[in-house]
Amino acid sequence: MELRVAPVDVWKRPYCVVYPSTTPAVGPKWMIYNSTGLVADAESLARLSDFVTEALLDALYAAAEAAVARGDGEPLEEQGEPLPARALEWLERLGWAAATNSAAAA
Repeated sequence: MELRVAPVDVWKRPYCVVYPSTTPAVGPKWMIYNSTGLVADAESLARLSDFVTEALLDALYAAAEAAVARGDGEPLEEQGEPLPARALEWLERLGWAAATNSAAAA
């Protein structure tokens, strides 16, 4: 399984979507993060509604879904910058780092 990283702009702010090239049978199919520490996956994004507007959540979800559907981005191993620490923690939590050896990319 290969992890891909796709940059997306949502409301003129940069985010990155990380997703496995093969959709997992269980669990979220992507996670999204930004440089300020926001990290969420497809299943937990709605829980951020106490902190950000519903419109922003909808825009983040739509941008991530579109990036995955198009196959945007490049392999994590070819990414120029390492993932932020919080994003790496999420890779571990989702079981993606172990499956791809991507933790070494940071």
